[in-house]
Amino acid sequence: MVQAKEIKDGMQVLCKDGNLVGIVDHMESDGKTIKLKRDTTGAHRWYGLDGVQSIDAKGVHLKTSGDVAKKAMQTTAPRSAPAL
Repeated sequence: MVQAKEIKDGMQVLCKDGNLVGIVDHMESDGKTIKLKRDTTGAHRWYGLDGVQSIDAKGVHLKTSGDVAKKAMQTTAPRSAPAL
């Protein structure tokens, strides 16, 4: 099981294909949601911790492909991000 405390600011967020989908801005205070740094459109995104497969030196690895992960990301700060 992935622990929120393992996720650090600035870590890469990688889809299951190994492609970069974002950079961690910080963990939200709920301990269940990752806030990502602004993307190319200038918007922040939020992603649920339930969608994380693992964490290692390369970054945060998601359970899904990049397309699925991007569709699951919230564009406003959620009360809790959706699980995948």
